Amino acid sequence: MRPVRALRWASLVILAVIFSPESQTAEDRNWQAFLGGALTTLAVHEGSHYLMAKQYGFDVGLSGLSIVYPDWDPSPQQKMRVSTAGFQGQWVASEIAFAELEKKTDDVFYQGMVTGHIAISFAYAALKEDDTSDIYAISSVSDLSRDQVLALLLVPASIDAARLWMEAPPKWLRNVSIASKGLSIAAVWKF
Repeated sequence: MRPVRALRWASLVILAVIFSPESQTAEDRNWQAFLGGALTTLAVHEGSHYLMAKQYGFDVGLSGLSIVYPDWDPSPQQKMRVSTAGFQGQWVASEIAFAELEKKTDDVFYQGMVTGHIAISFAYAALKEDDTSDIYAISSVSDLSRDQVLALLLVPASIDAARLWMEAPPKWLRNVSIASKGLSIAAVWKF
């Protein structure tokens, strides 16, 4: 496995553990549920790539822990949609998790899902130059640099971090986060 791909997976787990919204000394921490939530978001991210690639008829395989496309010769539109599918999936998953957290604020599984979304997004800061990363692919078919793509992806992740960790986040944060995700998804599908 390439070191960058190993970093992608390790950074998700490490960031999920370090940035748990619960107190580090809490005795009743349910790590299994929390990590299950974070890994659920990772599965949604990768599964979204898989489903979108299959929708376009591409073969999908695995190389270590990464999804690969053996017969990959997409149009720019297909490349944009497959490359962004993971982020689109995790954005939807994070909003489902937030809806559940509104009902029960201390549910560590859903906290893990949102933290997974945040960790995946910030992990791409270290991966943006890797030619197998989503950011690299998105940049290659858009007029945006990799730094600009990363910045756009970190907007909802940063807002969602505040939404998750603030004791009483203002409602406008939710609206701005949903709007940024929705506008990004609309831009991808209009591409």
